[in-house]
Amino acid sequence: MAKVIFTISYDIHPAARPAYLSLTEEMKLYFQNVQHKNYNVFENTAKKNSFTEVFLCESEEEYETLEDTMDEDWQSLLRRAQEYILDGKTQYAVLVEAI
Repeated sequence: MAKVIFTISYDIHPAARPAYLSLTEEMKLYFQNVQHKNYNVFENTAKKNSFTEVFLCESEEEYETLEDTMDEDWQSLLRRAQEYILDGKTQYAVLVEAI
């Protein structure tokens, strides 16, 4: 089974950085402890306030069911995160394990 990496990248408002970082801690706990997902948030070292959320799925089936497991708490976290995103612009990528 091929693993899948799903990423969501965006820039945040600089003034929102402390609140955003606090939210990412909450998101990580939620995704790992409640949803049982391999989830992390990374900052681009070349561009301050540019972040990427990473879901590592053990299979294509797990990736394909991500939306199916979205509950009200997940939706609430997403809405809160979107408040911090600069110009509301996000980039998505799906990477499938090749070997």
